[in-house]
Amino acid sequence: MSEGATFPFTTTNSLLEIIAEIRRGVSHEELIVRLTRGDTIKPNVVQNALDLALRLLLMIDAGGFANAYSGREQDCATWHNGAVDVFLKQIPLFSGIHNSPCADDVKFNAKFNAANLERIAFLEVKLTTNLNDHLILEKNSAPKTVYIFHHATFLQCHQGVNNPFPNGFVVETLWTLALLFPQGDEQVARWFKNKYRRENLDLRVLKSGSIERRLSKYTYWRDRLVDLKEEFDSSEPQTLSQWLYGGRRDAQWWAVWIAVFFTVLFGLIQSIEGALQVYKAFVPSSAPS
Repeated sequence: MSEGATFPFTTTNSLLEIIAEIRRGVSHEELIVRLTRGDTIKPNVVQNALDLALRLLLMIDAGGFANAYSGREQDCATWHNGAVDVFLKQIPLFSGIHNSPCADDVKFNAKFNAANLERIAFLEVKLTTNLNDHLILEKNSAPKTVYIFHHATFLQCHQGVNNPFPNGFVVETLWTLALLFPQGDEQVARWFKNKYRRENLDLRVLKSGSIERRLSKYTYWRDRLVDLKEEFDSSEPQTLSQWLYGGRRDAQWWAVWIAVFFTVLFGLIQSIEGALQVYKAFVPSSAPS
Protein backbone atom coordinates (compact mmCIF):
# COMPACT_ATOMS: atom_id res chain seq x y z
CA MET A 1 0.00 0.00 0.00
CA SER A 2 1.37 3.42 -0.91
CA GLU A 3 2.40 5.85 1.79
CA GLY A 4 -0.50 7.91 3.07
CA ALA A 5 -3.17 5.69 1.49
CA THR A 6 -6.38 5.34 3.48
CA PHE A 7 -7.61 1.78 4.03
CA PRO A 8 -11.41 1.32 3.72
CA PHE A 9 -11.67 -0.80 6.87
CA THR A 10 -10.87 1.24 9.96
CA THR A 11 -12.12 -1.38 12.44
CA THR A 12 -12.71 -5.11 12.58
CA ASN A 13 -16.45 -4.46 12.63
CA SER A 14 -16.29 -2.48 9.39
CA LEU A 15 -14.48 -5.40 7.75
CA LEU A 16 -17.10 -7.83 9.05
CA GLU A 17 -19.86 -5.59 7.70
CA ILE A 18 -18.38 -5.74 4.19
CA ILE A 19 -18.02 -9.53 4.45
CA ALA A 20 -21.71 -9.72 5.41
CA GLU A 21 -22.61 -7.53 2.41
CA ILE A 22 -20.68 -9.81 0.07
CA ARG A 23 -22.40 -12.82 1.58
CA ARG A 24 -25.80 -11.22 0.99
CA GLY A 25 -24.99 -10.82 -2.70
CA VAL A 26 -24.10 -7.12 -2.93
CA SER A 27 -22.25 -6.59 -6.22
CA HIS A 28 -18.62 -5.64 -6.69
CA GLU A 29 -19.66 -2.40 -8.41
CA GLU A 30 -21.84 -1.28 -5.47
CA LEU A 31 -19.08 -1.98 -2.96
CA ILE A 32 -16.50 -0.11 -5.02
CA VAL A 33 -18.71 2.99 -5.11
CA ARG A 34 -19.36 2.79 -1.38
CA LEU A 35 -15.73 2.26 -0.38
CA THR A 36 -14.04 4.84 -2.61
CA ARG A 37 -15.81 7.60 -0.66
CA GLY A 38 -15.74 10.20 -3.42
CA ASP A 39 -12.23 9.44 -4.74
CA THR A 40 -10.62 9.76 -1.30
CA ILE A 41 -9.32 6.19 -1.55
CA LYS A 42 -7.35 4.84 -4.49
CA PRO A 43 -9.09 2.12 -6.57
CA ASN A 44 -6.25 -0.40 -6.13
CA VAL A 45 -6.49 -0.01 -2.35
CA VAL A 46 -10.24 -0.64 -2.46
CA GLN A 47 -9.71 -3.70 -4.65
CA ASN A 48 -7.13 -5.08 -2.23
CA ALA A 49 -9.59 -4.52 0.62
CA LEU A 50 -12.33 -6.42 -1.22
CA ASP A 51 -9.90 -9.24 -2.02
CA LEU A 52 -9.09 -9.49 1.69
CA ALA A 53 -12.78 -9.64 2.61
CA LEU A 54 -13.37 -12.27 -0.06
CA ARG A 55 -10.47 -14.40 1.19
CA LEU A 56 -11.84 -14.31 4.72
CA LEU A 57 -15.37 -15.18 3.58
CA LEU A 58 -14.46 -18.03 1.21
CA MET A 59 -10.97 -19.13 2.35
CA ILE A 60 -9.95 -19.00 -1.31
CA ASP A 61 -6.96 -17.06 -2.62
CA ALA A 62 -8.45 -14.03 -4.37
CA GLY A 63 -6.63 -11.21 -6.11
CA GLY A 64 -2.93 -10.63 -5.69
CA PHE A 65 -1.02 -9.46 -2.64
CA ALA A 66 2.67 -8.77 -3.06
CA ASN A 67 3.60 -10.27 0.31
CA ALA A 68 0.79 -12.80 0.72
CA TYR A 69 1.53 -16.50 1.17
CA SER A 70 -0.34 -19.14 -0.78
CA GLY A 71 -0.01 -22.88 -0.28
CA ARG A 72 0.87 -23.39 -3.94
CA GLU A 73 2.25 -21.17 -6.67
CA GLN A 74 -0.74 -20.42 -8.87
CA ASP A 75 -2.68 -17.61 -10.46
CA CYS A 76 -5.43 -16.27 -8.20
CA ALA A 77 -8.87 -15.39 -9.51
CA THR A 78 -9.81 -11.73 -9.18
CA TRP A 79 -13.23 -10.33 -8.42
CA HIS A 80 -13.99 -7.67 -11.06
CA ASN A 81 -17.77 -7.51 -11.33
CA GLY A 82 -21.09 -8.94 -10.19
CA ALA A 83 -21.88 -10.68 -6.93
CA VAL A 84 -19.79 -13.36 -5.23
CA ASP A 85 -21.36 -16.12 -7.35
CA VAL A 86 -19.90 -14.47 -10.47
CA PHE A 87 -16.46 -14.62 -8.88
CA LEU A 88 -16.86 -18.31 -8.01
CA LYS A 89 -17.84 -19.16 -11.59
CA GLN A 90 -14.36 -18.08 -12.68
CA ILE A 91 -12.92 -21.02 -10.76
CA PRO A 92 -13.24 -24.41 -12.54
CA LEU A 93 -13.82 -26.23 -9.25
CA PHE A 94 -17.23 -24.62 -8.79
CA SER A 95 -18.56 -25.36 -12.26
CA GLY A 96 -19.78 -28.79 -11.12
CA ILE A 97 -18.50 -30.21 -14.42
CA HIS A 98 -16.33 -33.31 -14.09
CA ASN A 99 -14.34 -35.18 -16.70
CA SER A 100 -14.21 -38.55 -14.95
CA PRO A 101 -17.06 -40.97 -15.72
CA CYS A 102 -17.97 -43.17 -12.81
CA ALA A 103 -19.83 -46.44 -12.39
CA ASP A 104 -22.33 -46.57 -9.55
CA ASP A 105 -20.49 -49.42 -7.82
CA VAL A 106 -17.11 -47.65 -7.46
CA LYS A 107 -16.47 -47.10 -3.76
CA PHE A 108 -13.65 -46.05 -1.46
CA ASN A 109 -12.62 -48.79 0.94
CA ALA A 110 -11.96 -48.29 4.64
CA LYS A 111 -8.20 -48.06 4.07
CA PHE A 112 -8.60 -44.85 2.08
CA ASN A 113 -7.88 -42.10 4.60
CA ALA A 114 -5.43 -39.24 5.13
CA ALA A 115 -3.02 -41.23 7.30
CA ASN A 116 -2.78 -44.07 4.79
CA LEU A 117 -2.17 -41.65 1.94
CA GLU A 118 1.19 -41.17 3.65
CA ARG A 119 1.75 -44.67 5.01
CA ILE A 120 0.58 -46.69 2.02
CA ALA A 121 0.62 -44.41 -1.01
CA PHE A 122 3.84 -42.63 0.07
CA LEU A 123 2.27 -39.21 -0.52
CA GLU A 124 3.25 -36.16 1.47
CA VAL A 125 0.08 -34.72 2.99
CA LYS A 126 0.13 -30.94 3.22
CA LEU A 127 -2.66 -29.13 5.03
CA THR A 128 -3.77 -25.96 3.27
CA THR A 129 -5.89 -22.93 4.12
CA ASN A 130 -6.85 -22.44 0.46
CA LEU A 131 -10.09 -24.28 -0.30
CA ASN A 132 -9.30 -24.27 -4.02
CA ASP A 133 -6.21 -26.43 -3.33
CA HIS A 134 -8.19 -29.18 -1.58
CA LEU A 135 -7.40 -32.70 -2.91
CA ILE A 136 -4.97 -31.45 -5.55
CA LEU A 137 -2.34 -34.10 -6.25
CA GLU A 138 1.05 -32.83 -7.40
CA LYS A 139 2.65 -35.78 -9.17
CA ASN A 140 5.76 -33.91 -10.31
CA SER A 141 6.97 -33.06 -6.81
CA ALA A 142 9.32 -35.31 -4.85
CA PRO A 143 7.71 -36.87 -2.95
CA LYS A 144 4.31 -36.62 -4.59
CA THR A 145 2.13 -34.24 -2.59
CA VAL A 146 -1.59 -34.01 -1.85
CA TYR A 147 -3.16 -30.88 -0.36
CA ILE A 148 -6.01 -31.18 2.13
CA PHE A 149 -8.22 -28.32 3.32
CA HIS A 150 -9.04 -29.46 6.84
CA HIS A 151 -11.06 -26.52 8.22
CA ALA A 152 -14.25 -28.38 9.10
CA THR A 153 -15.42 -25.62 11.46
CA PHE A 154 -15.37 -23.10 8.61
CA LEU A 155 -17.41 -25.42 6.39
CA GLN A 156 -19.94 -26.18 9.12
CA CYS A 157 -20.45 -22.44 9.67
CA HIS A 158 -21.31 -22.10 5.97
CA GLN A 159 -24.16 -24.62 6.10
CA GLY A 160 -26.73 -21.87 6.74
CA VAL A 161 -29.19 -20.09 4.47
CA ASN A 162 -26.76 -17.42 3.21
CA ASN A 163 -24.22 -19.96 2.02
CA PRO A 164 -22.14 -18.21 -0.69
CA PHE A 165 -21.06 -21.49 -2.31
CA PRO A 166 -22.95 -23.42 -5.03
CA ASN A 167 -25.73 -25.77 -3.96
CA GLY A 168 -24.39 -28.95 -2.38
CA PHE A 169 -20.74 -27.86 -2.39
CA VAL A 170 -20.28 -27.50 1.38
CA VAL A 171 -21.95 -30.85 2.15
CA GLU A 172 -19.83 -32.62 -0.46
CA THR A 173 -16.65 -31.04 0.90
CA LEU A 174 -17.53 -32.26 4.39
CA TRP A 175 -18.00 -35.75 2.89
CA THR A 176 -14.42 -35.64 1.65
CA LEU A 177 -13.19 -34.72 5.12
CA ALA A 178 -15.23 -37.51 6.71
CA LEU A 179 -13.72 -39.88 4.15
CA LEU A 180 -10.14 -38.78 4.87
CA PHE A 181 -10.59 -38.35 8.64
CA PRO A 182 -13.12 -41.05 9.65
CA GLN A 183 -14.87 -40.24 12.91
CA GLY A 184 -13.79 -42.66 15.62
CA ASP A 185 -10.70 -43.94 13.76
CA GLU A 186 -8.03 -43.84 16.46
CA GLN A 187 -5.16 -44.47 14.05
CA VAL A 188 -6.08 -41.45 11.93
CA ALA A 189 -6.71 -39.34 15.05
CA ARG A 190 -3.22 -40.12 16.40
CA TRP A 191 -1.64 -39.33 13.05
CA PHE A 192 -3.51 -36.03 12.81
CA LYS A 193 -2.78 -34.98 16.39
CA ASN A 194 0.92 -35.54 15.80
CA LYS A 195 0.63 -32.91 13.10
CA TYR A 196 -1.47 -30.76 15.44
CA ARG A 197 1.47 -30.50 17.82
CA ARG A 198 3.45 -28.73 15.11
CA GLU A 199 0.71 -26.66 13.49
CA ASN A 200 -2.50 -24.85 14.41
CA LEU A 201 -5.06 -27.35 13.15
CA ASP A 202 -8.84 -27.69 13.34
CA LEU A 203 -9.56 -30.78 15.44
CA ARG A 204 -13.23 -30.71 14.44
CA VAL A 205 -12.16 -32.34 11.20
CA LEU A 206 -12.16 -35.57 13.22
CA LYS A 207 -15.93 -35.11 13.65
CA SER A 208 -17.00 -34.25 10.11
CA GLY A 209 -20.04 -36.51 10.11
CA SER A 210 -21.13 -39.49 8.04
CA ILE A 211 -18.94 -40.94 5.28
CA GLU A 212 -20.03 -41.11 1.65
CA ARG A 213 -17.91 -43.82 0.00
CA ARG A 214 -19.70 -43.93 -3.37
CA LEU A 215 -17.66 -42.00 -5.91
CA SER A 216 -20.71 -41.38 -8.10
CA LYS A 217 -22.19 -39.14 -5.38
CA TYR A 218 -19.39 -36.61 -5.76
CA THR A 219 -19.72 -33.83 -8.32
CA TYR A 220 -17.37 -30.98 -7.44
CA TRP A 221 -14.54 -33.14 -6.10
CA ARG A 222 -14.92 -36.20 -8.33
CA ASP A 223 -12.00 -35.56 -10.70
CA ARG A 224 -9.57 -34.92 -7.87
CA LEU A 225 -10.84 -37.93 -5.92
CA VAL A 226 -10.39 -40.13 -8.99
CA ASP A 227 -6.76 -39.00 -9.34
CA LEU A 228 -6.16 -39.66 -5.66
CA LYS A 229 -7.86 -43.06 -5.70
CA GLU A 230 -5.87 -44.17 -8.75
CA GLU A 231 -2.63 -43.11 -7.06
CA PHE A 232 -3.61 -44.91 -3.86
CA ASP A 233 -4.71 -48.12 -5.59
CA SER A 234 -1.63 -48.29 -7.83
CA SER A 235 0.93 -47.79 -5.07
CA GLU A 236 3.01 -50.85 -4.19
CA PRO A 237 4.27 -51.29 -0.59
CA GLN A 238 8.07 -51.25 -0.43
CA THR A 239 8.71 -51.88 3.27
CA LEU A 240 7.31 -54.29 5.87
CA SER A 241 5.52 -51.48 7.72
CA GLN A 242 3.82 -50.43 4.48
CA TRP A 243 2.64 -54.01 3.96
CA LEU A 244 1.31 -54.09 7.51
CA TYR A 245 -0.58 -50.82 7.04
CA GLY A 246 -1.69 -51.80 3.55
CA GLY A 247 -3.74 -54.93 3.30
CA ARG A 248 -5.52 -53.69 0.16
CA ARG A 249 -4.76 -56.77 -1.94
CA ASP A 250 -5.48 -59.94 0.02
CA ALA A 251 -3.96 -62.21 -2.64
CA GLN A 252 -0.67 -60.31 -2.57
CA TRP A 253 -0.75 -60.20 1.22
CA TRP A 254 -1.11 -63.96 1.57
CA ALA A 255 1.44 -64.61 -1.17
CA VAL A 256 4.04 -62.57 0.70
CA TRP A 257 3.41 -64.27 4.04
CA ILE A 258 3.42 -67.74 2.46
CA ALA A 259 6.73 -66.92 0.79
CA VAL A 260 8.13 -65.66 4.11
CA PHE A 261 6.91 -68.80 5.92
CA PHE A 262 8.52 -71.23 3.46
CA THR A 263 11.73 -69.19 3.33
CA VAL A 264 12.04 -69.38 7.10
CA LEU A 265 11.04 -73.07 7.13
CA PHE A 266 13.58 -74.13 4.49
CA GLY A 267 16.24 -71.99 6.14
CA LEU A 268 15.55 -73.69 9.47
CA ILE A 269 15.69 -77.17 7.89
CA GLN A 270 19.01 -76.38 6.20
CA SER A 271 20.41 -75.05 9.48
CA ILE A 272 19.40 -78.25 11.30
CA GLU A 273 20.91 -80.44 8.57
CA GLY A 274 24.13 -78.44 8.69
CA ALA A 275 24.31 -78.75 12.47
CA LEU A 276 23.79 -82.52 12.27
CA GLN A 277 26.57 -82.88 9.70
CA VAL A 278 28.98 -80.91 11.90
CA TYR A 279 28.00 -82.99 14.91
CA LYS A 280 28.61 -86.26 13.03
CA ALA A 281 31.98 -85.00 11.81
CA PHE A 282 33.23 -84.33 15.33
CA VAL A 283 31.40 -87.12 17.15
CA PRO A 284 31.73 -90.27 15.01
CA SER A 285 29.42 -93.11 15.85
CA SER A 286 31.07 -95.87 17.94
CA ALA A 287 32.01 -99.15 16.13
CA PRO A 288 29.79 -102.16 16.83
CA SER A 289 31.17 -104.53 19.47
